[in-house]
Amino acid sequence: EMILSAAFPHTGSDGLIDSSFLFWSVLGRLTSKESSLKSPLVHAYTKEDDTGIKTFQLAKKAAALFDDYMAYRPRMLLNWQKGTGTDKLNDPHALWQAQLWNSIVERKSQNHPAWQADQFLTRPLEEFSMPGILPARLSFFGISALPPLFLDLFNRISSFTDINMFVLAPTDGFFLDMKSDRERLKAGVNNDVLSESDLFVEQMNPLLASFGQQGRNYFSRLETYDYHEPVPDLFGDPAQEKHGMLA
Repeated sequence: EMILSAAFPHTGSDGLIDSSFLFWSVLGRLTSKESSLKSPLVHAYTKEDDTGIKTFQLAKKAAALFDDYMAYRPRMLLNWQKGTGTDKLNDPHALWQAQLWNSIVERKSQNHPAWQADQFLTRPLEEFSMPGILPARLSFFGISALPPLFLDLFNRISSFTDINMFVLAPTDGFFLDMKSDRERLKAGVNNDVLSESDLFVEQMNPLLASFGQQGRNYFSRLETYDYHEPVPDLFGDPAQEKHGMLA
């Protein structure tokens, strides 16, 4: 939000669409009799909600979902806003979500992070008066995963702000293409013919293969950026150390 606020200082008094705004907007549309939201699924879920608890919970869940979409699926939201992509949706839940999202951003179409991030990443950097507004250095310690959108924003401002990522890696070897036993089993179930990579099993610690898809995606994304690693290899072989951790 700090980066986008610096890039778009004239967002307006309303500010960026955030989780609080999303919740009250969704709740208002679910409770309004004049709402344009016409979904049999939503109606069936809330029609006998005399206490309002179901409506409240649905609004809270939908707002959290939209908040996640802005970070992890911004392109989908932008397509919904443009009126594209909804014709290909087979999921009825996605259809009413798209309808609800469009009604929320109807009057604030440019005041949400997904739109502003897309503009900041695609337009020439010279159009934004960024240097001098952001800190000279931003450092992040021990973060195990970040949305790709956040990493793209950090990479974008790295030409005038030092971005330092202090990341804990489980090994000094390459592990991004490793698959856990569960992933290999799933690949075998979904494919009649296994590829050579599916059959290949490297003899490494099984905990490394189970590191998690999200963690591997995070490290894979970091490897796509042009970065400088000023420090030498920090890994130490426990077998070569005189005193172990329990000594």
